[in-house]
Amino acid sequence: MLRRLQDAEVGFREALGILSESACDPDAGAVLARAGRFAESETEYRRAIAQAPAVARHHHNLGVVLDRQGKHADAEGAFREAVRLSPDEAAHHIALGVTLRRRGKWADEAASYARAIRLRPADPTLHGERGLALSAQGLFLEAEAAFREAVRLGPENALLHLELGIALGRQGKHADAERHLRESIHLDPESAGAFRNLAVCIGRQGRYAESEVLYREAIRMDPQGAQVHRELGVTLYFEGELDSAEAAFREAIRVKPDYVRAHSDLGELLTERGRHAEAAAAFAEALRLKPDNYAAHRALGGAYFAQALYGKAEAAYREAIRLRPDDAKSHFYLWDVLEKQGKYAEATEAYRYAIRVKPDHAEAHARLGRALFRQGHLTEAEAAYREALRLSPGDERYEKGLELVLQSRPTTAS
Repeated sequence: MLRRLQDAEVGFREALGILSESACDPDAGAVLARAGRFAESETEYRRAIAQAPAVARHHHNLGVVLDRQGKHADAEGAFREAVRLSPDEAAHHIALGVTLRRRGKWADEAASYARAIRLRPADPTLHGERGLALSAQGLFLEAEAAFREAVRLGPENALLHLELGIALGRQGKHADAERHLRESIHLDPESAGAFRNLAVCIGRQGRYAESEVLYREAIRMDPQGAQVHRELGVTLYFEGELDSAEAAFREAIRVKPDYVRAHSDLGELLTERGRHAEAAAAFAEALRLKPDNYAAHRALGGAYFAQALYGKAEAAYREAIRLRPDDAKSHFYLWDVLEKQGKYAEATEAYRYAIRVKPDHAEAHARLGRALFRQGHLTEAEAAYREALRLSPGDERYEKGLELVLQSRPTTAS
């Protein structure tokens, strides 16, 4: 989740606030906007633009009131016109960047902040906001450079250190990330986000006990943070504290009942604990919330399979495959459930399909051999096992399968 930089709040209020020719003499549109009457303010600014279309301030202010009404596409157009008319005014570029972020146009946002930086090169928050836009595109190395410059210019800004730490962590630079995250906490000891991100960083290094302590501190500061409860659950799982992990997942769900990932994590944990009916219920709830989650369909199939509910398991695996045809695990599990039901002809077709997709899949050839053998197709079964052994020489399972096929061939009388 992207966070807005603390010091930039003032800048954004300026950027997305009304620009008046004189603070002592606000125009009618400004008066209406400050009263929250944005639609009327929009009418005033459109009238002002009709009378003086070359005044960048009017276009900027129109963009502000459009943005406040959620008309972000129109706001973008207004800010772009302000930029065209007055390209040396940083406030226009910043306002455009804010609106572009709302529209998820991260590359354009980064470009807007780059132009604002050329006008205000010493403003650390502008470098930070550009870093956020780069991070949103997955450009973490470039984001790191932006955040480093922001930290150089604003070394006392806790959120700049936080964002730099996150960008470093995304690149696996955990030691450097940890240093900046700890500095963020030093500068702002009550930042739940800093504690949570430091916990993530420490956990990625396998220091789960330390990570747990940091997650619990983040929860103390913000007990309604569902994501933190879930991540604590994952950490507790790695520590082997399964009861506590389950409690953490359930707390995440209590805080945020529509938290799909927490339902799925709970299901995985319950599966591991052998509580398959409860696991199935957890996966079913995850799918009610997000029906196109192929991994949850696959996991639901596993929970049904463990209860010998093979028909339901088959349906779940088929839905997973429909959603993600290239998911090898779903195909593999479907093979198992078809064989369990004695549907060898269907299993045979499933194996042939897998081999078409991946001809060097030795296990698929061996399973094809087994399915053909059970249908009495001994010649084809022998060929399938021999291909499996060609791909995986010396595999004892395949050798035994081939031996069984050969032993089953009728002997000819001499």
